[in-house]
Amino acid sequence: MKTMKLLIINFIMLCIIIIPTQLDAHSKEVHKKKIEIVKDSSLQTTNADSHSQQMAMGQSHNESESREEIVFPDLLFHHLHNKLVHFPLALSILAFLFTTFSFKWKQFEFSIKYIVLIAAIISIPAIVTGLQQAGNFEGDPKEWLVNIHKWLGILSLVILWIWSGFLWKNSLRKFAWVLALISFIIVTITGLYGGIIAH
Repeated sequence: MKTMKLLIINFIMLCIIIIPTQLDAHSKEVHKKKIEIVKDSSLQTTNADSHSQQMAMGQSHNESESREEIVFPDLLFHHLHNKLVHFPLALSILAFLFTTFSFKWKQFEFSIKYIVLIAAIISIPAIVTGLQQAGNFEGDPKEWLVNIHKWLGILSLVILWIWSGFLWKNSLRKFAWVLALISFIIVTITGLYGGIIAH
């Protein structure tokens, strides 16, 4: 019964952390489209007669051409890395918090093993999609940030898998808190670089 209560509490905490994540992070293409729309709009304001006629029609021709309509299924797979990465990030931070709680309350140890394992599994497609998306930044001023973010992401993946291994091996479990701390630090820094790149 205690295990069931603990699983329910863990599920609720996961929902609180995961649900607010954004659906579509900002990308270079989105910013370019917004800039093009603003430039088109500012150029049209110089011609007051044509601008007022376009406003009466509801929308300018150039503005409607420069907008790209994305339907819901495509939105799910558009910049997939930006969506997947929230799961290992949130799960590893949650596992770190549970690790700190487990020093006083041992019932958290059961959940930590599965949370870290799920984070490690989801981090694989997060890394793969991130590597695919990194090609968009070749020649970009943010390319050096992307390279640091890439290697920190790979390091995070490796540490999550080692941490998971320590949790499942009884003789190593007592040292798992060290990997929890290292993982928390590396994953947080990786997420910080990702946020800088996306925004």
